[in-house]
Amino acid sequence: MRLSKIETSLIIVFVAFSIGFFLFPVYWDIITSFKHESDIIKFPPIYFPVNITLEHWIFVLTERPSTQISLMNSFIVSSFTTLLTLLFGIPAAYGLARGNFKHKETLSFALITPLLLSGVIVLIPLYALMAMIGLINTLYSVIFLISVWQLPIAVWILEGFFERIPIEVEESALIDGCSKIGVLLRITMPLAVNGVCSAAIYTFVVSWNEFWIPFIFTSSLSTQTAPLSVWGFFASGFEIFWGKFAAFTVLAIAPPLILFLLFQKLFVEGMIRGAVKG
Repeated sequence: MRLSKIETSLIIVFVAFSIGFFLFPVYWDIITSFKHESDIIKFPPIYFPVNITLEHWIFVLTERPSTQISLMNSFIVSSFTTLLTLLFGIPAAYGLARGNFKHKETLSFALITPLLLSGVIVLIPLYALMAMIGLINTLYSVIFLISVWQLPIAVWILEGFFERIPIEVEESALIDGCSKIGVLLRITMPLAVNGVCSAAIYTFVVSWNEFWIPFIFTSSLSTQTAPLSVWGFFASGFEIFWGKFAAFTVLAIAPPLILFLLFQKLFVEGMIRGAVKG
């Protein structure tokens, strides 16, 4: 159905307003990091600052030790969580997509069901388990727990994507003498690269932004992640310097934002194709 000019104009206005609504906080955060403290609290607000300063950035990068530590910890947690999730998620999703066994649909549903429950329910037993094996206040516990929590979503994304790949392609490779593992690695994985990228990007971004698991299972500066370091600006109980806070939050949101912008086409295509099972 062809849209009229008025309808098209309304859609454009709505999309532009939506983009501006979501991007304005990012813009405000960036310009605040370059304002003088006296300009930050002025009313009416300064939307286009003229007097630029780098003092907040210098402080965050050189005089606040937790900045480098927390960013590095977040990178380690997100990277290893993504690797673990894909390592176990790819074969699990492939088995569900290609397997023909009893109660297959029930198993797929059971895999997603725990995500419908509140994570608070399992915090106490998980804390007791991590304490029993000596992983409290370590990045190992954070990586393990986030991986377990993100694994079902990765399997769901990948399963739908694997199901859309024609099985005849794999059968031809098997006839030619390729093993099942070889088919997965040499045939299916290259064809499912968009789905794998979607699962990887989603897992990395969610792991980077995870707050509650690091907050509960870690307690020292050496294991602090970026979201905890951001929260530390407010938890100190002293005056908040908004310019320094803005500079650090820009650093904290930059990696996942840049990753998404670089691979947004693969991510969106993979999510759409993965969600629509063949």
